[in-house]
Amino acid sequence: MQRPEWQLCDTEADPLCLTNLAGAPAHAATQRNLTASLLSWRKATNDPWLLCQDEHGEACQICGGVGA
Repeated sequence: MQRPEWQLCDTEADPLCLTNLAGAPAHAATQRNLTASLLSWRKATNDPWLLCQDEHGEACQICGGVGA
């Protein structure tokens, strides 16, 4: 089973998380805020998986290669 890159659920309205709201325009601000919080936490904890590059060897758009 392949999972989507991002999952966002409304656990009050959908406690079983059957509907993925990631990518939905109505939830874009929430997804942006949570993504930024995750990146901040990954930087603060020196996450070794944070460093990534795109197919051209440039820092990726998600993390900016901050682990370098």
